Amino acid sequence: MAGLRRASIRQRLRLIILLTSGLGLLAACSAFVLYDLSYQRQELLESHLTLARVLAENLASELTFDDRAAAGRSLEALRASDDVAAAAVYNASGHLVATYLSAEHPEAAPPTRPPPDQVGFSDDGLLIVRYIRQGDLRIGTIYLHAELSKLNAIARQHIIATIAVLLVCVLLTYALASLLQRVITVPLISLADTVREFATSQDTSIRAKKFADDELGALVDNFNELLGRIERDRELQARNDELKREKARIEAAARAKTEFLANMSHEIRTPMTAILGYIELLTDDGVADDERRIYNETIRRNGQHLLNIINDILDLSKIEAGKMRIERESCLLAEILDDLVALMSGRAREKGLEFSLEYKGKTPETIETDPTRLRQILINLVGNAVKFTSRGSVKLEVGLATRAPGEPPQIHFEVIDTGIGLRYDQIATIFDPFAQADNSTTREFGGTGLGLAISKRLAESLGGTVSVQSEEGRGSRFLVTIETGSLDDVALLDDRTDDLPQRKEALAEAPELGSGYVLLAEDGPDNQRLIKAFLTRGGFEVEVVGNGRMAVERALLADESGRPFDVILMDMHMPELDGYGATARLRRAGYERPIVALTAKAMKGNREECLSAGCDDYATKPIDRKRLLKLVTEYVKKVQSDS
Repeated sequence: MAGLRRASIRQRLRLIILLTSGLGLLAACSAFVLYDLSYQRQELLESHLTLARVLAENLASELTFDDRAAAGRSLEALRASDDVAAAAVYNASGHLVATYLSAEHPEAAPPTRPPPDQVGFSDDGLLIVRYIRQGDLRIGTIYLHAELSKLNAIARQHIIATIAVLLVCVLLTYALASLLQRVITVPLISLADTVREFATSQDTSIRAKKFADDELGALVDNFNELLGRIERDRELQARNDELKREKARIEAAARAKTEFLANMSHEIRTPMTAILGYIELLTDDGVADDERRIYNETIRRNGQHLLNIINDILDLSKIEAGKMRIERESCLLAEILDDLVALMSGRAREKGLEFSLEYKGKTPETIETDPTRLRQILINLVGNAVKFTSRGSVKLEVGLATRAPGEPPQIHFEVIDTGIGLRYDQIATIFDPFAQADNSTTREFGGTGLGLAISKRLAESLGGTVSVQSEEGRGSRFLVTIETGSLDDVALLDDRTDDLPQRKEALAEAPELGSGYVLLAEDGPDNQRLIKAFLTRGGFEVEVVGNGRMAVERALLADESGRPFDVILMDMHMPELDGYGATARLRRAGYERPIVALTAKAMKGNREECLSAGCDDYATKPIDRKRLLKLVTEYVKKVQSDS
């Protein structure tokens, strides 16, 4: 103290400034380090709580179905988090389902039984134990143990950095004590300017400049943190607004699906009512032949309508699930269009409409596409045009689309009608699934609201799209474009409309049926009678068995007796032994004659499944009489010609 009294004011001031500044700086740095370490601990805790929650959500289904392999794969994803030492998932009974152990921390093996629900830090790390629930039901426990080496390393780095900063600042403060006023005032002025700029512009991206790790530096840090929080709050608000908009969109979609289900109920119940009612009328005594024909036609028409509804639902489900496969092949364009004209002309005539097909310029004789899906698109669009047109005409124009150099060739189909047309707001949603123009459209014209959505997605799968131009009360023009594949060496033909009647007549010629011996393996009595009636009236002798075991026995016995069956029609889903097992047994026994699979499954991949089982071909239910007779006739002729 005596020496301090003898020192000059400058020296004492420097010493006081050095002491006060050093102590203040030490306090500020310590506070910052503690705050940052606390923040790091909280961040570590929150991130691993989030990780545990996400794992619990992902593991819910694995625990429900006791899928230990999937649970193990879910825990293996923790290898991306290098501070997780061990993890485990237990089922509702407390038994281990799957574990994860970091290679760097083999000593941190999880317990064999789940600890109680807890979250907290200990000397050896962070421990999180959370129950996995499904509703109010506890279905398991997630255990997560994270080690703190990274957090400890950060603490050491902060301590070293703090010591270094303190040493440097003390030396600089002593050397520059005479400039202390400037050192103090410059940061204050800078901070004040930043506050003024923020108050004027409300720009939360600006930050105050930090000059030193002292009290003013801590103030700058806090101010910048405050700006950061305001910025995060604004981002959170923007996200909330976005979520509200998404919620509104989802609610609108849910309403559309609810309306769709109500409409679908009507669409399904209407033909079912007609089918059941007319079947009941057919059982009455004294029904005249003319009335019986009318009843039968009504039942057939409504049954076909019901099948179309089911096919639309299945097609859209396959498209949205990414399971729709496109099978491109070379096909005759005129044949596809002739089928369409033959189908749609009758519908148009029933409504007193004129339906025409017009070729615009030269068109390719063959194109490379999926003919089934192209027919589906055109039938949907032309069928809609006929349905929504009460008078006038429906026309289909076909021609090659103009293209820029290097673009693949495309062909366009334009469906033009003089129907009710569309408003501008209706055009915006006309290709959405489960949507029609409005509810009055559904009530007046019927329909599921799926046809246009399916057509657009199918056209995109074929390398094109579907678009519409329409005006309310003045008709619509739907334009479909698809890729044709390479047109090299493909003949381009002139207008072929003139010979359309001759092509239609040739198309309508029924194939000549042969005779043969057929074994029908089918467990349903109604289907037995129906399919046997189809085949018998087609000129075939039919024997019926009710399951796969009987089919194997009867086929082998007939083969041994010298009068084998020409074709076996094998239902793939039967009691005792299904069609897959029966076919496999016959092939193992050396049976080489044709076996045709019958199944109600019509999804892609079912054909390959039946062929892999040993079947030669595949037919779907409901049975198409003409296709079945044609298929059986082809195999009978092949067998008879070979023998």
